[in-house]
Amino acid sequence: SIITSKAYTRLGDFYKVVMRDSIETELFTHVQALTKLALFVADALREAKALKESLPVLMAAPRIDKKTHLVVGVLGSGRHVRGAGRNPFGKAFASAARDRTIKARVAHESFEASVCVVASDDLQNFVQGVVLNYDG
Repeated sequence: SIITSKAYTRLGDFYKVVMRDSIETELFTHVQALTKLALFVADALREAKALKESLPVLMAAPRIDKKTHLVVGVLGSGRHVRGAGRNPFGKAFASAARDRTIKARVAHESFEASVCVVASDDLQNFVQGVVLNYDG
């Protein structure tokens, strides 16, 4: 549905997918489930766009009860480990969270640096901060 409805946006070096609130979305408010979906979408976009490699994907799922979005950044299958084994989304997420000009309320609820929770009202600002700080 994400691919066929074109519910994704290319932001330079990666794709952004912000899921809409629905009954199914509740299934993806857990880190592992959202990460697996993001990896699947990365591969599906690679095939749909006839690319040699999957582009990274930043995916956000709303957690309505908490007024936040769970956000994950993946590199795509086959590209989990790069260089020194770091996912560049981790650094970009941390930089966007620290940048006071971005004005985004961000929390890390996971050991994984490329996973965070962002206040729903601040999601757009946070994504802009990630775009500015992403070095993939």
